[in-house]
Amino acid sequence: MQGWLTRRQGQAPADRLRARMLAALLVFMGLYHPLALVLSGWLTPWMRNPADAAPVVAVTVLIWACYLLLRRGYFNIAASIFPAVSLAAVGWYYLHWGLAMQTGTQLISLLPPLLGALLLGRWVVWLCGAVLVAIILGSGWADIARQFYDPSVLRSTVLVAARFATAAVAAALLLDRAAALLDGYGRELAERNRQLARTRDRLQLEMEERERARRQLLHAQKVEATGWLASGIAHDFNHLLGLVLGYAQRGRQEQDVRQLHAMFEGVESAARRAAAASRRLLDFSRMEAPHPEVFDAAGLVDGLRPMLRHLFPETVEVRVDLPAQEQPVFFDPQQLELVLLNLASNAAEAMPGGGIFTLGVAAHGVDRVEIRASDTGRGMTAEEVARASEPFYTTKPAGQGTGLGLAIASDLAKRAGGELLIESAPGQGTTVTVRLPRRGAAG
Repeated sequence: MQGWLTRRQGQAPADRLRARMLAALLVFMGLYHPLALVLSGWLTPWMRNPADAAPVVAVTVLIWACYLLLRRGYFNIAASIFPAVSLAAVGWYYLHWGLAMQTGTQLISLLPPLLGALLLGRWVVWLCGAVLVAIILGSGWADIARQFYDPSVLRSTVLVAARFATAAVAAALLLDRAAALLDGYGRELAERNRQLARTRDRLQLEMEERERARRQLLHAQKVEATGWLASGIAHDFNHLLGLVLGYAQRGRQEQDVRQLHAMFEGVESAARRAAAASRRLLDFSRMEAPHPEVFDAAGLVDGLRPMLRHLFPETVEVRVDLPAQEQPVFFDPQQLELVLLNLASNAAEAMPGGGIFTLGVAAHGVDRVEIRASDTGRGMTAEEVARASEPFYTTKPAGQGTGLGLAIASDLAKRAGGELLIESAPGQGTTVTVRLPRRGAAG
């Protein structure tokens, strides 16, 4: 019990609402009692005894003390003292002045203790109502006894007591039903809040799972593109290793120091080229979170020339068309490399007998930069073009391709505020255009 009384007021919305209601009730009653005393003394000075002011002053002081306790956070103490003080005041008024003198003011005397009790619970309301009925009956009995059981006084007092007691019970019943209704609404609202919280958590998990799946798909596309690159790089790697072995064999037979020095330089040069190729491949295939930045799209495409050459057979001519000015965009450079290499690998498959692949960068209007990948391959039908950006749709044979390359590329472009366009016709090749918003200066 002591812990309940001394517990500080909580910060929950319901606790703050109850505290505000109690504060309003305490302020009202703290002002009402002294004002009522002054007004009654002014209107009926002949009926008032100065000693009668002492209980009113005591009640007022106790009410303001409850207000101070409430301000310090002790809601339970203030809410417990106020109904007790109010009931004591009602009992003194009714027993001192009689039941008949309370006619017309019974509402202001009966409601405050019931409202204060309501803040503590419904059972406290009924307890307070029972005490009020007892006070009313006791006051009525005192009035009848003071008039020596006069039959006319008996009848009028019984009627007044019955009316007052009925009003007290009706007020308690009304407050109890209102509290029950509010409790029901509160429980329903709390349950809805819990359901919304569960739905929010579920949606958050789904969004996180979707983002995780997207990153995994991007990595899968990187691995697929890395496989294409690896096959081309392995061919060049063999040539580089052949150079190293050739220099080593000649070095064993060479006696001239200057020739040996030149051979060592050749070995070092071939090894550096091989290390650069392998490092480029490892960096590209690494799974990392996207890091968008402002960079020159033309410069990135220019750096892809060696990798593009590895993706195509000798029967395919690779052209790179770059503008004279920088074309800055805000994007993840590695993701853009993935998109362009994926488009190049699709073009290589579309030209098994050879052809021309063109990768160009150009300004599109004043606020866009477009990167166009064109091939002279077999092309696609109108139906295939319409579905090319759908996830898992592919025109490749079963077991080849994931059907995610263009879908991911389109999604990445849209996330960046751009778009992906496809133009194709059977036998006339395919052109895929990636348009991205222009952003400041690269650097």
